[in-house]
Amino acid sequence: MSRRLPEPSAEATRRRLAGLLDASPDAAWEDTAPPEPEPAPVEPRGPAIAWRRESVLVISAILLVGVLLAGFTLLRSRPIAVPADAAAATASAGLGLPAARTPEAGASAASARPSATLSIAAHVIGEVHRPGLVALPPGARVDDAITAAGGLTSRANPGDLNLAQPLQDGQQVVVGSTGKPGGEIRGPAPVSAAGTSNTGTGGSGPGDGATPAAGKINLNTASAQQLEELPGVGPATAKKIIAWREQNGGFRTVEQLQDVQGIGPKTYADIAPRAGV
Repeated sequence: MSRRLPEPSAEATRRRLAGLLDASPDAAWEDTAPPEPEPAPVEPRGPAIAWRRESVLVISAILLVGVLLAGFTLLRSRPIAVPADAAAATASAGLGLPAARTPEAGASAASARPSATLSIAAHVIGEVHRPGLVALPPGARVDDAITAAGGLTSRANPGDLNLAQPLQDGQQVVVGSTGKPGGEIRGPAPVSAAGTSNTGTGGSGPGDGATPAAGKINLNTASAQQLEELPGVGPATAKKIIAWREQNGGFRTVEQLQDVQGIGPKTYADIAPRAGV
């Protein structure tokens, strides 16, 4: 005969249910699951980034200074090209020797001192465009003197004048005309004790101390009124005689009156016995 168990009380039943609920699979899973890892603390980035920027700036500045110093050193060590004439002058100065002259330096010196090369003075008269004194370089010839005086006029006829003859200082070049062809080169006139001068190549020139014969009118010193005393010479002809005298440096011979415009053969034949130079 079986024995009947007593029924559990309500309190016991409640406790049993509570125990079962606590022992459910979800509760067991929740109890056995590992805890979630905590996130690692985030380190501040501001100071590190600022330090890196400062480092870059410092390194860049150091590199820039290094490049500048290298360039400056390279420029100072590079040799400077010195012109040959300057180097020669420096070397000569160090040895106490006169500096060598280059062609360019010689040309510059010559252009800077024109008066040193124009050392010959010649007097060109006669049938040239600009009679008078001309300055010529040493070694100049008769043709150079005529060119410096403006060249020959249309009435010029130098005849057998040697245009290639070298000139000396103080010489006079006379260019003839169609009325009296030829020419002459007169040397420097020596000065006498009395202060007068004589030409070095024959003949008497104007102002050389020669005086015309008594009663004759000097064509080189007479005034216009005195020239009018000559036969066939009026005020107009007297002015032409004076103009020709001033243009050509004076009369050297009476025959040169034929070169004056307005004096023909008949007038010259009347004047010649009364005129002198």
